[in-house]
Amino acid sequence: MSHDPTAPPDPALDAAVDRLLAHAGGRLVLAAPLGLGKPHRVLNAITRRVAADASLSLHLLTALSLTPPSPGAGLQRRFLAPFLERQFGPDYPVLDYAIAMRRNALPANIRVEEFYMQSGALLGSASAQRDYVSLNYTHVARAVAARGANAVVQKVARQPGGTRLSLSCNPDLTFDLLDECQRLGKARPLLLAEVDPNLPWLDGPCAVPAGFFDIVLDHPLPAPRLFALPREPV
Repeated sequence: MSHDPTAPPDPALDAAVDRLLAHAGGRLVLAAPLGLGKPHRVLNAITRRVAADASLSLHLLTALSLTPPSPGAGLQRRFLAPFLERQFGPDYPVLDYAIAMRRNALPANIRVEEFYMQSGALLGSASAQRDYVSLNYTHVARAVAARGANAVVQKVARQPGGTRLSLSCNPDLTFDLLDECQRLGKARPLLLAEVDPNLPWLDGPCAVPAGFFDIVLDHPLPAPRLFALPREPV
């Protein structure tokens, strides 16, 4: 797995990963929202920890792991590299597990089940093809609960001038999963939120007290741009 040696240590993030793994007894069945709601920094820290220790395992339940395309080489790179930097920013954190899936290089103790993928991005990935799950969106919470999810990680927004947290663009499946776990008599998963200052605050049913989550992390500043956020009017 990739690792940026220049990245400063983050004791809070390391402690959060410790708590997740301790809660799961080293067998982490982790649910993460599709698309923009994934906390990439947290997921990468978990992936690297598990990849480095064969006594641990990670079963990730998610969808649409957004990863910028590679600029390639030669003329293609000269054209695409400036566009990709402008569109995604120079510091966009790619998902380690997604890159490993593309390369058919997922460690044996990491399994990723997705019910929705970027079109055509994983045609050559044996693990992605094998572990793809065909689900109607309304059945996702039921399927995740049935698989025994013991933790959830999610990117959230903090209320301006307040303390509440908003599930913002990904509120639906987290609430549905908790309801389904309760219906089945299963333990409530450990909930981890990472506050992204760039994620828009949305009030209403998707806003919760900070205590709704068991762990709340603040993303170090400056936070990377959101995935493919348009910069100019078309």
